[in-house]
Amino acid sequence: MASTFSQRLFGLRAKVLQRYEHGPFVRCLSGLYGCRWRHYERSGGQPGDCCCSKLEGASFALLVVAFCLTLLFLYFWGQAENDYNDFDWFNFGHLGFWFPWSVVLLVISAGFFTYVTVLMLLAVCLLSEGQKLHLHWSHKVTVLSSVK
Repeated sequence: MASTFSQRLFGLRAKVLQRYEHGPFVRCLSGLYGCRWRHYERSGGQPGDCCCSKLEGASFALLVVAFCLTLLFLYFWGQAENDYNDFDWFNFGHLGFWFPWSVVLLVISAGFFTYVTVLMLLAVCLLSEGQKLHLHWSHKVTVLSSVK
């Protein structure tokens, strides 16, 4: 009687403690972050290893800087709401035609901020899964253009 109870308890404990692999989730993250859909390999290292190469570390640092700068620009441009009309009149005086450039600038800055934020979230998720970072070159160019 006691042995069947302990076997059931052990079986229940094993089901509760069962660890699931996050392979498809990590593959999706790696594909979105670095466009590595087919060539996915578990690139996790041992504890204490560096998370990525020097180039990828610099790319991650650039991503963090781009996140901070786009957040700062979006905040200040959102707070400059009273000056939108003056900005549009200034452009009208120089260009000769009226166009709501303030709204265009707001939409572009919000788009860059959203893009960089998604990349930051993907990078943090990959790092939390113990994966090495491999940012695709097109993402690097877009992040670099968002900083400029």
